[in-house]
Amino acid sequence: SVAALVFTSQGLYTENYYGLNDAYIYIFLATNLAFAVSLYCLTLFYLSSSDFLHSYNVVSKFLCIKLVVFFCFWQQVLLLFLTNIQVIRPQKGLSAEEKALQINNFLIC
Repeated sequence: SVAALVFTSQGLYTENYYGLNDAYIYIFLATNLAFAVSLYCLTLFYLSSSDFLHSYNVVSKFLCIKLVVFFCFWQQVLLLFLTNIQVIRPQKGLSAEEKALQINNFLIC
């Protein structure tokens, strides 16, 4: 978020633009890498404490929370992609990106 704010103030960040000369793609990739590393670390934590946590059935709870976060993230990416290929179009004073974010917020709630 801080990187996006700094790059936006410098004119180097455009939401939903995947060009190599824009910071969005690099922040997008860094976010995915951070997500993968966090899943790996949580898996290591579970494996090291599985005997203690076995009685709490944490695997199903862990997977449930992670899948919600995972699908919310990729849902937003999909909606912005649909905006990019003009499946979602501007309407009633809203840009296509604003409309996609409103759809995303509605689906999350």
